[in-house]
Order: sequence, then structure tokens, then C-alpha cells
Amino acid sequence: MIKIAILIIAFSIQAVTLSPYIEYNNTSQSKFMNQNPSIGINIKTALAQVRVGIEYLELNNYGTIHKPINGHIITNQTDWACPIGLEAAWQWQNKIRVKVGLGAKFYFAQTISSNDIETIESKKANNGEALISNYKESFEPNAFARVEFGYEVIPKLVISFSKTWQQMKNHIRYTYLNQYAVSTINEFSYDPISLSIQYHF
Repeated sequence: MIKIAILIIAFSIQAVTLSPYIEYNNTSQSKFMNQNPSIGINIKTALAQVRVGIEYLELNNYGTIHKPINGHIITNQTDWACPIGLEAAWQWQNKIRVKVGLGAKFYFAQTISSNDIETIESKKANNGEALISNYKESFEPNAFARVEFGYEVIPKLVISFSKTWQQMKNHIRYTYLNQYAVSTINEFSYDPISLSIQYHF
């Protein structure tokens, strides 16, 4: 069994191909996303094809304890995300490429506008105490699905268009009236169409 495992690993390493990419996500149809560029790499082995990347997100979010009224947005924030997924790929005539993938996205290094937090925490109760304190937001990991269509414009250089579907979850935490810990989750769809350039080694 050990010999078989070693042979499989050795075969997989020999068959590895790398495809770095730069991707632009179109945010014009989103009510909250301002910018969302990303870079990453596709790793193809004899066993699987994996997509790993880093995304930058600049967005306006529904950062309020109340339900948004007329789409009013309060908090401005930036986030970094790491999407990791498995893909299946098909190729025709060495030019046209189609991929479908499933994965998960993990968020880190979130920064929220201090002015927006001050505005939220400035509200007072009838007795003069702070209505909200210790206000925080964080995105929960979410699943995503994507479909990609690419064309090899010159040898090894592929331009692709893709569509991603995902439900983002903004976890809001705060202390109410300096006594009660409150936790809520705002969930919304973000399904961008993107353009990417990939180089296949």
C-alpha cells in the first residue's frame, strides 16, 4: 500500500501544471460592491484541478441593527478573501475551454470606516446610555459555484469569462444598552461576471 501511495504521489507531482491568472469582477450590477479584483493560480494534477486565489473587496455594507430602508447603506469597508475550489475542465480543438467549479471562500483582514462605527455607536437610549457599543462586522465563510468559458488567443495564453454564484453572510455583533450581547447575520447574493487572463505553463 505504501508503494502504491508513493507511486500515485510521484505520478501526480510529475503531471502538475500551473496556470496563474488575473481576474476582474464586474461590480456595476451590485448595490454594495465597489471593487473586487483578484489574482490566483489553477493547479492541475493527475488527480484533481484546484483553484486558489486572493481577492480584494471594497464595499458598502448594510451595517445597521435595523433593516435597511430604501437600500440605505451605512458602513464602508474593505476585506480580503481566499477562494479555494475544485474544478472540472473540458477542451475542444485546443482552443475552447470550459470549466465548472465548486468551492469555499474565506475572509480576513477586514477594515471598517471608523466614522461609520462612530455614527452607529452615537445613538443614545432614552436614559442617555449608549444604545449600541462594541460594534463589529465580519464575513462568514461561504460556498460558491462558478462556470467559466475561455479561448486560447495565443499558445498558452487564455482569456476567459466566468459567472460566479454565492451567498455572502455579514455577521454583525454589538452590545445593546451596555448589557446584552447581540448577534445577527445579514445574508445577500453577490453573483458577478468576471474577465480573466490566464497563462498555462
